[in-house]
Order: sequence, then C-alpha cells, then structure tokens
Amino acid sequence: MMKKLLAMFAASAIVLSTFMGCNLFKKSLPTPENIVCIGNLVKWDKVAGASGYTVIHGGVEINTTENYYYLADSISGTTQVSVYAVDSTETYKNSGVAYCSVSSVPLIPESLDVTQLNNYKVNDVLYVQGKTELVLDYSKLEYAGNSHQILEIIKLPNVINKIKIIGKKGINYLNISIRFEERSAPAFVELIDFSFHAYQNTVAIEVVGADSTLVLSVKGEITVEAKDYFETPSQVSDSGQTGRTGSNGRPALIASKIVIAGGLSFSAIGGNGGSGGKGTNAALLKFPGNGGAGGAGGPAVQASTLYVLKKEFISFNLIGGKGGEAGEAGNDGFPSGNPKAGSNGRNGATCSGSIVELN
Repeated sequence: MMKKLLAMFAASAIVLSTFMGCNLFKKSLPTPENIVCIGNLVKWDKVAGASGYTVIHGGVEINTTENYYYLADSISGTTQVSVYAVDSTETYKNSGVAYCSVSSVPLIPESLDVTQLNNYKVNDVLYVQGKTELVLDYSKLEYAGNSHQILEIIKLPNVINKIKIIGKKGINYLNISIRFEERSAPAFVELIDFSFHAYQNTVAIEVVGADSTLVLSVKGEITVEAKDYFETPSQVSDSGQTGRTGSNGRPALIASKIVIAGGLSFSAIGGNGGSGGKGTNAALLKFPGNGGAGGAGGPAVQASTLYVLKKEFISFNLIGGKGGEAGEAGNDGFPSGNPKAGSNGRNGATCSGSIVELN
C-alpha cells in the first residue's frame, strides 16, 4: 500500500513540476501600447514575440494577426474595447490587457458634402471606411482670397486604394495631409486643380510601407508642398554647450516607388529645415557655447525611384526645402571664449533616390 502511495505521489510531483515549468515560469508578452480608437478603427503598437492578438468588444472575442482591427459598423454610443497579445507557440503567456473607448462616428457616404466634413473627423483626422475610393470636391465652396484652411489629416486604411480631390484653380488649400496605411497594392491619388500645403509639420502625401507604391495623377496647375518646420529649439542651459540642431524639413511626397503623370504643370516642394538653437551665454568663469546647426531641408520627393511621364507636362519642378538658419553664438564674456555661430542646414534634394523619365 505504501509503495502505491509513494508511486502516486511521485507521479503527481512530475505532473505538477511539468505544469509549473510550462506555465508558472513562462514570461508574459508585453501589454500592447499606444492603443487608440478612431471611429470603428482600433490600432495599437506591434508586440515583439506575439503571433496574434485578441480583440474583445461587446463580449465578442475576435482573433487577428494584424495590429489593428475594424469593428462592426453599428457602434452606438461609447463602448470599451480590450486587446491582448497571444503566442501560438506557447513560448510566452498572454500579455496584459490594453483598453480604449470607441465612439460611434458616421461613415462617409458615397456622395459627400464637404461642408459637413467636421462631422466625420476626430482630432482633425478624417475617418474613412466602407469604400475603395474616396472623392472630395471642394470646387463649389466659396472662398475669400486665394487660400483656404482645411485642417485635415486624411488617413486611408488598406481597403481604400484611391482618393480623388477636386479643387478650384487659383486657390491654395492649407493644412491637409493624405496618408495611406501599409498595403500590398498601389495607392492612387488624383488631383484636379488642387494645390495644397501639408498639415502641421507633416508630409503632403505618404504611402506607408517598405515596398509601397504611389501613383499620382495631376490635372491643372498643381503644387504640393510640405509644411515648413517653424519651431526653434529651446536654448541649452549648461555653460559652454552648443545650441541644439534644428529639425529637418519634411518631404512633400513619400513612398518606396512613385509614378507621376498628368498634364499642364506640377511642382513638389520639400519643407524648410528648422533654425539652430543659440549657444549658452558666458557666465562667471564659464565660456559661452557655439550656435547649433540648422536642420536640413526636406527633399521634394522621398522615394527609391521616381518615375515621371515628363512629356505630359508643360512645367515640372521638384524643389528641395531650404536648410535651416544657423543658431547664434552664445553671448561672449571676459576673457573671451570666441564663440561661433552654427552652420546653416543643407538644402533638400529634389529626390532622395533615382529619377526615371518615361516616354
């Protein structure tokens, strides 16, 4: 009897140790960070080691391998969404749970009155879902002067492959940026009499992804320009320190490969670099600092290859942003430390990669 009890105890110990080794001593995956809910879209940062994620909404669990998920269209009021990371290899335990609140945001209708765009925006981000093509027509709006503030970042999920924007000749639209999320298919943008400056310190048109393609068709006299970086670095406080370097300007267009076609005229202009910061001032028995260097101007186009059907244009210009101004030297003292101003930032390139002209 005693032998049987000892054998049962030993077997139980083996099972228990195996369980403890497989579960209690496993590390947990990190909890997903920077989770955000915009309309029906829930996004979070990728978790290293995770094979997928579980999204919980309304008591329903949804499994996905992506770090985003589109909830059902019929969201009413404000509800909570939970997300945690999982590992199908069972090397790690499930992560902790991240939370965000999702509120109902009307989906953009097929025929959109652009005077009602604010009804579809969250923090200046235009939420788009439920279609493969978006058309925005600003041509019928009345403007005073030759510019108009729009204040929009248009973020397009990978199910949307084309956006067409119609403007009015002679009007320069300010603070608008178009950003396609990562996708396998090319992203198409058609601009008709629509010239614009990018939203605050952003790119005018960007397609995310290491192997992304942007096909840009323009009709009319079109200028696309990155926003200048106006922020001046704060002055350093420690004695003898060189001023901070200015921020680099942003490109007007970003994608791995870009194709531009159309007619009449087109210009892409990179953003200007920020000014360098001032060096520290001299103090008692302390030397002054040199000025900081200006930031580099942004290239007009950031792409490994830019393909241009140049024969279709009367005028075609790529202009890099201007380098930022040099920072001032710190105020000198006695004895003199001979502080020097920083250097001006270099001007941006026309294109960061190669340019191929197509027949």
